[in-house]
Amino acid sequence: MLAIYDYWLSFLGKDAKGQPDGIDGFRLDMAHFINDKSFWNEAMPRLKKRHAGRELLFLAECYGIANNVDLFDRGINAAYDDDFYKVCSFYYGITEEGRSTIIPSAECEHNHDFKDRYLAFQKGGIAAAFERALLNYEEKYASQGAPWVARYSDNHDEGRGFYLFGPEATKAINMLVFMAPRTIPFILTGEEFGATNRPPIHDRMNPIGKRRRIQTATGIREQESVEFEGNSFARDPAERKAIYKLFQDLIRLRAQNKELSQGSFALFNAGEESPRKQRSVVAFERRLGNSTVRCAINLGPTDRKLRNRGRFKGTRLFGALKGDTLPAFSAIAVKARTQERSVGTA
Repeated sequence: MLAIYDYWLSFLGKDAKGQPDGIDGFRLDMAHFINDKSFWNEAMPRLKKRHAGRELLFLAECYGIANNVDLFDRGINAAYDDDFYKVCSFYYGITEEGRSTIIPSAECEHNHDFKDRYLAFQKGGIAAAFERALLNYEEKYASQGAPWVARYSDNHDEGRGFYLFGPEATKAINMLVFMAPRTIPFILTGEEFGATNRPPIHDRMNPIGKRRRIQTATGIREQESVEFEGNSFARDPAERKAIYKLFQDLIRLRAQNKELSQGSFALFNAGEESPRKQRSVVAFERRLGNSTVRCAINLGPTDRKLRNRGRFKGTRLFGALKGDTLPAFSAIAVKARTQERSVGTA
């Protein structure tokens, strides 16, 4: 295995400095299921020593923060953030009209690995659940650039976000993904046009056991996700164009504002006017040197007034408030004035 890794890290030959050149890293399938995980203790330092001076990425497909931390301790520097994805899958559903809404899954209360985010949701709504998912890594690795975590609304092993969570929530989830700390944003092919079916990875056409929850007049019903050979995108051409532009804007926002990829992270109180148990606005700032970007994402289906709207004065980078209101499933990001200092907590 070490020889295979080394081959691909070196297959382009020597670079201008005479060092081996090749691909920059690997996705490590189910890395926590390797029978003897001490393999990683041997592999990581040897590969990094052979390719000293290069920034290599070893991304573990791994599930659960405890498993991720174990692999980080062994030298792997990135992993899937399934804890973040489970906030999406356990709390979002759709109305009969196909609009995004919050429908907690019956599973979340009894899933031991989800307990921290479940308790956060009970106390502080969907905003608190997402905040807890982010803080699980920030509290442990605050002073470190690595590790990185891959965050997403769509994953080839899951159903499509646009199908499971509805278009509005899926867009807001991705706004948070591109603004959140230590994140590697994932976009699954077709997502940029609102795909609702998963490409086939097992059968040519098959239900995949990932059901969406639909709120009806008489209760909640579930509907299976499918994979098949074909494409099922957002039906309206204008909507497909708008989704494509959204991802272009988010990629450009992150590329042009290094605060969002390299800056520190701190939550702050945006003054959301809502019952505490129904909070839906996650507000934070990303600071790099003397530059600060402030972000707020409304991850719920209800418009929210923000009493502390003054925190969003500055150069607008993405989204907008409507007066003092952050509309449902929308975001705002601004470059703050340099003389302003951060105060308050969520």
